[in-house]
Amino acid sequence: MTKLKERADKRSLVEIDTLKTLANEFKAKNYSVEDAFAHLDADDSGHVTLEELEDALRAMKVQISS
Repeated sequence: MTKLKERADKRSLVEIDTLKTLANEFKAKNYSVEDAFAHLDADDSGHVTLEELEDALRAMKVQISS
């Protein structure tokens, strides 16, 4: 059980770091929330899919895994 908790904690830290990287990138470009969303929503569907988020993170050289 301890190992499962450690894995969950590690995953949470990775997710937090990834989101911070994304936020910092948008902040550096002076993006508003609307600008950031429009940037992520590549197909203008009104939704950001997992694929769109992954593409944006890869474009910023953020290491991600499935």
